[in-house]
Amino acid sequence: MFTVLLVDDDDALRELMQIGLGDYHVIESRDASGALSILRSQHGKIDLLLVDAGLPDLKGWDLANLARQLRPGIKCVIISGNPVGSDSAPHRFLAKPFQLTELHALVTEVLGASEDECGDGQRQAVDEA
Repeated sequence: MFTVLLVDDDDALRELMQIGLGDYHVIESRDASGALSILRSQHGKIDLLLVDAGLPDLKGWDLANLARQLRPGIKCVIISGNPVGSDSAPHRFLAKPFQLTELHALVTEVLGASEDECGDGQRQAVDEA
């Protein structure tokens, strides 16, 4: 089973995303400092960092870059409601608002793809229909 580290300061949204990721083992954090602590101390593999771009203590892009330094090979998806400045390369991007089925599909795609496919600067925006 894949492990996803989900980082978002919105408790209700984080809870909904965890429900939408029911097929995966999800570890939650409400801020970057908590996520960094998990990344440094969790001995098991963390396959994906799913992080809000607008965390109060560190930008999601910066956390994703730190995660890749701490855990080479970790895949990252940045979530944001602000498309301006949403160039998340080399990470994937998910635009708010989104459907839980779209979140699940993107996570499944990213985890099924090779590192080269996720780290080559491609980004994917998924909008609510």
